[in-house]
Amino acid sequence: MEDNKYLEMFLSESFDYMESMNNALLEIENGNERNENIELIFRNTHTLKGMASAMNFISISEVSHALEDVFSQIKSGKLDFSLSDFDLFYAWLDELKAMLDSVAETGKEPEGSGDHATKIRKFLSGTLSSESDAAVTVRKEHGIIISYSDFEAKAFEQLLDTGNTVLQFTINISKNAVMPSVRVFQITQKLSELGTIIKTIPAAEELEESEDLYEFVVFFTGDQEPNETYQILNSIREVDSISMEPISKESLNSEQTAPETPVAAPSAPVNKKKKKSIVEPTIKVKISHLDALVNLIGELIINTIRLDDISKDYNIKPLNDEINNFQRITANLQDRILLARMVPVGHIFNKYPRIVRDISRKFNKKVNITITGSGIELDRVILDEIDEPLIHLLRNAVDHGVETPKERKKLGKAETANINLIARREKNRVVIEVNDDGNGLDINKIQSKALKMGVVTKEKLSTMSKSDVFMLICKPGFSTSDKVTELSGRGVGMDVVKNKIDSLNGVLKIESAKGKGTNFHIVLPMTLAIIQTLIVSVRGVKFLIPISNIQETMEQTKESIQIIKGREVIFLRDELVVPLIRMDEVLGFERKEREVFPVIFVELGDKIAGLVFDQLHSKQQTVIKNLDSILKKAKLYSGKGLLSNGEPALILDIAALLE
Repeated sequence: MEDNKYLEMFLSESFDYMESMNNALLEIENGNERNENIELIFRNTHTLKGMASAMNFISISEVSHALEDVFSQIKSGKLDFSLSDFDLFYAWLDELKAMLDSVAETGKEPEGSGDHATKIRKFLSGTLSSESDAAVTVRKEHGIIISYSDFEAKAFEQLLDTGNTVLQFTINISKNAVMPSVRVFQITQKLSELGTIIKTIPAAEELEESEDLYEFVVFFTGDQEPNETYQILNSIREVDSISMEPISKESLNSEQTAPETPVAAPSAPVNKKKKKSIVEPTIKVKISHLDALVNLIGELIINTIRLDDISKDYNIKPLNDEINNFQRITANLQDRILLARMVPVGHIFNKYPRIVRDISRKFNKKVNITITGSGIELDRVILDEIDEPLIHLLRNAVDHGVETPKERKKLGKAETANINLIARREKNRVVIEVNDDGNGLDINKIQSKALKMGVVTKEKLSTMSKSDVFMLICKPGFSTSDKVTELSGRGVGMDVVKNKIDSLNGVLKIESAKGKGTNFHIVLPMTLAIIQTLIVSVRGVKFLIPISNIQETMEQTKESIQIIKGREVIFLRDELVVPLIRMDEVLGFERKEREVFPVIFVELGDKIAGLVFDQLHSKQQTVIKNLDSILKKAKLYSGKGLLSNGEPALILDIAALLE
């Protein structure tokens, strides 16, 4: 098919639309910005229909068209649906995504996929009322026609049934206001800060675009006392009057006939202007292209170092100046390329609410997930690698981390459990936390299971900190779950999570309090493409150590070494006891005793050790390259790089050395 050259673009955009629709459906289910999200799903299905048709994917186009019709009817208020219908909507989106997955894997739509569109249309024809039966409540207040569909009325009723207060504000801006649109913006912005705007008359889009709007209505729900909200709005300048009325079920059910000549809300014609886009244009680039650029940058860096060495030998000033300029340009180019590899963590975070929602329903639990820091950026490669470990932690949290509503009620907790997914920057690293307010880890149970499995001795266990005991759950086959489910309890998972984080030169830390919850604290480097390294050597063989793991370096004497419990240690600044690791022995060389020797103090999380080398050399920028299968088995190296003379050098795996 001639259109195959556009297949990658079609799939990339289609999967973006699918993620957007899933998130929009979640927002509607949670009672947030219903109209805007219904409109978003309607637009996305319309666009997807056209794209699929252009690519000759008929079944995908038909399913998209059927979904477009469903949300068109919902949007117009002619089709009502209940909370029980959300599972059906999610299933339709899953079916549509499965069809796209099939195209991505085989280039073809799955057989029999056209039946999906038929099922959707059966739902549409079976529940859609006739035009005359379409329930719309209409009444006139303060010169404005107040109308809402039966679906909107039921949404209000659900809010009222759950103890929420729904307020209707009718607001009049002074006719003398120089810029009434500014006052409209101030009012809606303030209400958004105080709670949730459910509906506006006129609609939100018209409200935003109109420059001559003096009278409008807002339906609002929030936690403040109604009078407090009223006073806050009334304090805004150039507001002539505000009327506030609580919505009741009686007012929702009172229908009136709309006047033949509707009274428009704006007192002047709406002047719509096309909004200027504030989104910077972007293009999609294959990761392989960026990897190739990173490799070329690596070669530039190596050549720059070699040129610098040559210029120092000959001391030619014009050449030195040009090399300095070359180094500056290379550094800027390196920063730009690394920046191009950075992706907001929201790229994977945005799909997690749907995953949590599905698992919580499977286990009859009520769970709310809050995501913070979606805009924090990570190298795309690291982000893709950390995706599965995060999904595992979230599944664990829902499956046996948080309690059922009944159990939580007995414990005096809210029936709805909370899971927080947080991302933030700390210096040149990114911290990701997954925490919940559930059971917490049972330290006694972990200790008992560890002894039973033989993963630790009783003597060792007695000296371990609480944090170290919690880390025992990352041992292969370790599980304290009393039951095996399809998601957990088999002792498979946490070891894989830790191994993956270690392979990314990251750190995993576990904190927990019985009955209060658990926090998984993950620290990751921002990129693994190019890193600062220190060149070291043992018996003339050079190795590389990531600078990010080095706390400090210093020379030590033979007399400074102490023996504690059969291990060599050094007292760092007379305070911290640091174990020594003789790198000649670790690397298979014969031990060499010296009176004075260099020590590199490396750290990873809360672990620290002193590495003894023969010699420390210079620092350099290193492009990380993958190891071959034989070197991977050694479990001492995390990658390899090139030295300034073009020779390869292995990068030492600090996590493996400190294990």
